[in-house]
Amino acid sequence: CAAAGKPLLVTWYEYWGAYWRGYVGPLAAPAYRAVEWLTAQLGDGVTATSELTRSRLAAARRASTPVFDSDLVPCGLEVRQVTEAAAESAGTGGGPPLLFAGRLLAHKRLDLLLRAVALLATRGGPAGEAEGPLLTVFGEGPERERLEGLARELGIAGRVLFRGHVEEDSEVWRELGKARLAVQPSAREGFGLFPLEAMAVGLPVVYCQSPESAVGELVRDGVEGVAVPPEPEKLAAVLARLLEDDAEWRRLSANAVARAAGYDWDAIAGRIEEICQALIGSAR
Repeated sequence: CAAAGKPLLVTWYEYWGAYWRGYVGPLAAPAYRAVEWLTAQLGDGVTATSELTRSRLAAARRASTPVFDSDLVPCGLEVRQVTEAAAESAGTGGGPPLLFAGRLLAHKRLDLLLRAVALLATRGGPAGEAEGPLLTVFGEGPERERLEGLARELGIAGRVLFRGHVEEDSEVWRELGKARLAVQPSAREGFGLFPLEAMAVGLPVVYCQSPESAVGELVRDGVEGVAVPPEPEKLAAVLARLLEDDAEWRRLSANAVARAAGYDWDAIAGRIEEICQALIGSAR
């Protein structure tokens, strides 16, 4: 871009920093961190998909780096595609009320969710009294075997459906149409695409608090969903309440739909166009 005299726009989804040590090990981490830091100095324009990433990027950038301040431009979604797929199965019933989708990695904290499901299965109310699966888990990863073993150990193997990897996103969206709540217990999220998909079809999102997660920027606590401490007992209590309280569920659901509409790709693309036009103008 420099050789061609063209402006360079860089989009950041996450800035890991010290997290590289846990991801690639202490020996390799310095090299990865160095590449990330050097990359952070690049770009005539920079965008980040969350305030969490933007603030970390700003801290890493040299004061003398001659670029615009980073702009906050979130990820987008084809809202209509998601809602149409969900509508195909909406009202048909038969699906577990809770749903998670994502890579089965340790930082996703699926063990926490499984322990919460085990508590739900033994308590009174609709969740405890109903038979059959309570939770659908979409995704593959190195944690799957351990998580399936934990489900058996907790006595809830029949209450959890591990669906694995699916070829089409629409399979997840159709299952969202049958569910009642989306659950995101993850400790690390640079944005939260799965919660956004769930909100688009009117599912409140229950998520676990973490300083490493940007989900709380997207799903406001008490507005489109509920934030809970990363403890099985407290997670189970909130899930049980929202499975039983129709009035609260409807309020959160309506807010979720309205919030997701603002993340449609048409709106996000317009913001990117504005930034590109500003960059082109500054290069003249």
